[in-house]
Amino acid sequence: MNNRKKASFGTVFSVVLSMAMGICLGFFMFSEEHSSLVDFLVFTVALIIAFSLELVIHEAGHLVCGLLTGYKFVSFRIGSFVLTKTPQGLKIKKLSIPGTGGQCLLDPPPYDGGNYPCTLYNAGGVLFNVLSAVIFWLLSTLPLGSIMVRIFRCTAVIGIYLALQNGIPLLTGTVANDGHNILYLNKNKTAKLGLWQSLKINKAANDGIRVKDMPAEWFVKGDIADMKDGLGTGTLVALAGRYLDEHDFDRAREIYDLIRDQKLPLAGLHETMIMNDCVYLDILKKGAEADVSALKQKPHKQVLAQMNGFPSVLRTRYAVAKVVEKDEAKAAEIRREFEKAASSYPMEAEVESERELMDLL
Repeated sequence: MNNRKKASFGTVFSVVLSMAMGICLGFFMFSEEHSSLVDFLVFTVALIIAFSLELVIHEAGHLVCGLLTGYKFVSFRIGSFVLTKTPQGLKIKKLSIPGTGGQCLLDPPPYDGGNYPCTLYNAGGVLFNVLSAVIFWLLSTLPLGSIMVRIFRCTAVIGIYLALQNGIPLLTGTVANDGHNILYLNKNKTAKLGLWQSLKINKAANDGIRVKDMPAEWFVKGDIADMKDGLGTGTLVALAGRYLDEHDFDRAREIYDLIRDQKLPLAGLHETMIMNDCVYLDILKKGAEADVSALKQKPHKQVLAQMNGFPSVLRTRYAVAKVVEKDEAKAAEIRREFEKAASSYPMEAEVESERELMDLL
């Protein structure tokens, strides 16, 4: 099954699973004959809190299981709020990634030829959701009021829902879940390398280090024949990112063209972000004659709208306005958007890099 079919299956499965959860929640809500409007309102608020709690529990599972296997804390995100560890201490920043409700990123142990632990780190969220579901269900058996019993049962249902949603190997839209990653990490050395690289690069970026200044040995290109999933192809994406930060634009474009020509699988939002970079590179090379139509194609247009606060997205928008459209007022407004977004963006080194790319225009 190719990635497009996997994504379609994952989307359908997620919809069916969400419907099943809704039926269970509705049963618990309306199982009482005398449910009042106040009960309904209290229950609705409690469900929102419970869902948020299970998201926190899920990411906490990744954190705890990662720490137990030699990882070190880097960042913890719920929604668009990120608690990140910097050389100056813990800071709260803002970052929203489409398709994800949260994310816990850690600094992995040494690579050692691929012999580093990764299964428990990836499985931690699912394990904690299952454990919390059991606990909340047991709490619901206590002699409590009707509202509390239903709230605990529904929280247990949400825990099981998140465990299934993340534990069964799925590719939903552009996002691979934990189960999908575990499946490929255990049988694909290039994918395992890709995960390690991404975590190390993220850690260094959080510490304020530019990609071009990170150790060159982190940017090892994996075996193309072994790139069966997006984590493996991520080794190429990381290498292209280094070339871009070094302003070696021809080599960056060669990597992107290789990914496209070989139709290599991409993880997460990489397909749209590669397109975004390629449009910028075309503008650098061709000026006002560059073709920027890809920015308006589905699904890229929708993804870019959701990621409008990302420095690289604003950089390309700025290039289009300034060079292709020759609209200085619009370019100036996008530059102000960039600086506003930069003030709360977690990775200052990335902001510095993107600011340079804008200045090149």
